[in-house]
Amino acid sequence: MLADEVQYADSVNTDPVAIVEEQLRVLKVKELRIAKRMKETLLAEMEAGQDDGTGKKKPSLVKLSVSTVQAKNFVGEESTTVSSTAETFAQNYLRLEQAHTTILAQICKTASLLAELKNDSGVDDQPLPLYTLPPKEGDQNG
Repeated sequence: MLADEVQYADSVNTDPVAIVEEQLRVLKVKELRIAKRMKETLLAEMEAGQDDGTGKKKPSLVKLSVSTVQAKNFVGEESTTVSSTAETFAQNYLRLEQAHTTILAQICKTASLLAELKNDSGVDDQPLPLYTLPPKEGDQNG
């Protein structure tokens, strides 16, 4: 291994509980990002088609990707092809909602695994307090 790889390997945490806790934190950040995008898309859907203050209407489509392909044919003539993919804000919202549902399922599984790991390893286990009850009056046993 190279020196930077050895340094990285030495700094890697192999504690399963810490690893799953980190995964849970990353998933929660992803959930937040998707939720923000969902909110922006929902607001854009509500404003679509309305006047933007300059006399123009706000767009009702989201541009997802644009690709340009340049090619030469056998004669040497150049041609350019531009293609784009677009969807409505409603379609974009549904796609984001599906991603959000997937992230929530991953969070649920990870949280369940974390609880199981903590339970198995005894992390956060506190002994139950012991109480001694005084005998009742008239009790024959004590």
